[in-house]
Amino acid sequence: MKNNLISIFTIVLLVLSSSIAIATGENTNLSIASSNILYVGGTGIGNYSKIKDAMDNASEGDTIFVFNGTYYEKLVINKSVSLVGEDKYSTIIDGLRLGETVRIENDHVNISGFTIRNSSKYGNALIFVSENNNVSNNLFSDNNKGGIQCHYDNNTLTNNQFYFHVSFGSNNNKIANNTFTNCGLFIEDGSASNTVVNNTVNNKPLAYLEDKSDLKINFAEEVILVNCENITIENLDIFNTSVAIEILNSNNCKIYNVSIKNIVLGIYLGYDSNNNSLHKNEINECMHPMVLRKSDGNIIYNNKFNKNGWDDEISGYAQAIDFGSSNNNTVYGNDFVRTSGWDVYLSNSNNNMFYHNNFTESVNFPHEYQHVYDSGNNYWNSTYGEGNYWDDYTGMDENLDGIGDAPYDIPGGDNQDLYPIVELEEDLNPPTIEITQPKKAFYLFNFKKMNLLLDNPLIFGRIEIQVNAMDYESGLKHVEFYIDDELKFTDGVEPFTYMWKEHSLFSSTHKHTIKIVAYDYTGNSNYKEITVRKYL
Repeated sequence: MKNNLISIFTIVLLVLSSSIAIATGENTNLSIASSNILYVGGTGIGNYSKIKDAMDNASEGDTIFVFNGTYYEKLVINKSVSLVGEDKYSTIIDGLRLGETVRIENDHVNISGFTIRNSSKYGNALIFVSENNNVSNNLFSDNNKGGIQCHYDNNTLTNNQFYFHVSFGSNNNKIANNTFTNCGLFIEDGSASNTVVNNTVNNKPLAYLEDKSDLKINFAEEVILVNCENITIENLDIFNTSVAIEILNSNNCKIYNVSIKNIVLGIYLGYDSNNNSLHKNEINECMHPMVLRKSDGNIIYNNKFNKNGWDDEISGYAQAIDFGSSNNNTVYGNDFVRTSGWDVYLSNSNNNMFYHNNFTESVNFPHEYQHVYDSGNNYWNSTYGEGNYWDDYTGMDENLDGIGDAPYDIPGGDNQDLYPIVELEEDLNPPTIEITQPKKAFYLFNFKKMNLLLDNPLIFGRIEIQVNAMDYESGLKHVEFYIDDELKFTDGVEPFTYMWKEHSLFSSTHKHTIKIVAYDYTGNSNYKEITVRKYL
């Protein structure tokens, strides 16, 4: 992205009537009026050779103009100044991997026109320790795990190019028109009232919604929801970024049919994100595939976790699903394969239920991990007497009912899977299905008015057909809605519904058949049908 730096220079205080012309590079070509301009590099008399030396001699409100070159230094900006580079591709601040490259410690600092690179793996390329600063039209690269860190309010990041992650844990910030390449944006728990617009991740949109409801997202490379309700995220392919999906203080949302690969943080549910549904997603080769923090009542089912977690000097070994202070969640029908660490790890989390999950091919090098760790009070089998498949279960099944005779002990506490499944079997069972609306009642424009003693529902006007369908083995693929044997709609996301609006005022018959067919992922199907009378 190329953009001249007019917006930066208009911030400089015009305190003198005279202006000083500066011949600049690609990104800066304008006149500056200022109380004082200090120069770094170049051939002019009195130019500083180091940015730090100019910073030490600058006063509040000054501009420090830096000519093209590579400046090997760590900067601490503790004055309200404007730091302007001649050309962001050729004016380079290199931190020599000695910690943070640039640290902003004062309000009302402007930085523009630089490549900022080579922070250490324990430091950041740029860190904000103050408010009301503006960083625009810079390039951040080669920062060895360090990115941008901000825990202060009212800062602005615009028109930058990022090759390492950006993290904000504050409010009322503006993050706009930036490009992220193989990295992304992380908004920390409790952050709100931020403006995040027109950013891209790997040339696709970064979708940020705050205080929104009843929307669908089906094209993005990263999704962040803050204080949202009933948002559906579906049919995405997200690869090679630092963050895929964040759900913060958002409820009743759905994440469906999303493929995530080679991500640091796959799906994050944090800060009271409750009653969300995560269904039929594939998460592969991620360091932290799924993390829940203070999030209750979510349903995680029929997802596939494969080859997740890897050795890292900072993060260590990860978990496929990491529960922290999260209760009353249900996890079933998921596949966990070759996790380098725990498949599921629970701390300070209670009353979660796990069943019909497959735990296979655990990776025990260099530490002896079992599949799960649970220090709380949770349930590792369903209420109807079936647990999970564990490839390291050593018990017997003498009565050949498919359930182990001895419980499977869960490390970390006193929990057990009381009904461990002894072998993976082919799914031969069809889905369960129920038509929940219409029933034997009178409906007027989708409102149920009274129950009827008649054999069939009586419908005037439109009606929403509602279906409950489940498959506890291979997982439910989709539900098809037929009217008089004509396919009207296919739904792959719960709740399964179809609004039947067709008029039948002039029809020769008012008797119709509603047929619902449900399919699982192994091709098994089941159906239910009812006969109705419909008018209007």
